[in-house]
Amino acid sequence: EIRDLWNDFSTSSPELLKTPLLISLCPVRKADNLAFLRFLGVQVPDEVESALRAASAENCLERSLEVLCRLQDDLLECARGVENLATPGWNIAPVGSIPGSAVLDLMRRLPTSVSR
Repeated sequence: EIRDLWNDFSTSSPELLKTPLLISLCPVRKADNLAFLRFLGVQVPDEVESALRAASAENCLERSLEVLCRLQDDLLECARGVENLATPGWNIAPVGSIPGSAVLDLMRRLPTSVSR
């Protein structure tokens, strides 16, 4: 959806590309927490839910962090192709009881900005 939004802005309202977009990354400790994200209106791809449900209880959070890192990489790659795009911001919004160390781990893994 974010890629589509940037593409729509590129063609219909390019001035909006200069406004930074805050993108929330929501690590989860268990796949059942995805229901809360859906309640908020987040579309969780089936493959993400399948991957998290297939992970053991001990590995679900780690798998969630991996998915979020891949998502950010994909968005950063897409952003490189959008002319005049403001650097997106990243909001880490844990869902459920997430240890602070996991949030710090995610922050360390994520690039801090879009490099052009």
